[in-house]
Amino acid sequence: MKRSILKIMAALPAVILMSAIFIFSSAEASRSSESSMSVSYRLVQAAEWIGGFDLSSAEANLSAEAIEGAVRKLAHITEYTMLAASVYFMFILWTNRRILLYFGTVVFSIIYACSDEVHQLFVRGRSGSFSDVCVDAIGVTIGAMMMLAIDNSFLRDRS
Repeated sequence: MKRSILKIMAALPAVILMSAIFIFSSAEASRSSESSMSVSYRLVQAAEWIGGFDLSSAEANLSAEAIEGAVRKLAHITEYTMLAASVYFMFILWTNRRILLYFGTVVFSIIYACSDEVHQLFVRGRSGSFSDVCVDAIGVTIGAMMMLAIDNSFLRDRS
C-alpha cells in the first residue's frame, strides 16, 4: 500500500509536465508565436542591458525575430529534459536496473513527444513536425543521461 502511494507521488512531476506540454501545444499558432516572440524580445532587452547597447525599437524587434526559432527549439529541449528527468524519477520505483531505467525513460518520453506532435495536427494553425520530435529527443537524451549520471554517482546502490 505504501509503495503504491509512493509510485503515484513519484509520477506527479511527470504528469504535471506532460499536462503543461499538452497545454502549450494546444495554443493556436498566433498565440504560440506571440509567446515565443515575447520571450525573444525580453532576451534581446536583457542582452541590450548587459552589453550596454542602445537598439532602436525596430532593431530590437528584428533581433527578437532572428532568435525566435532558436528560442523555440531551446524551449523544446528544456521541457523534454525536464520530462525525461521526471520520468526517470518515476521509473526508479518500478525497477532497479539502470539500463532499463534509461531506455524506458527515453522510449516513454520520445513516444510522448511523437504524440504531442500528432496532437498539434488538430490545433488551428499548428502542424506536427518530425524535426521537433528530433529536437525533443535531444532534450530527452540530456535528461535521461543527467539522471543516469546522478543515479550512478549519488544515489545508493539499489541492486
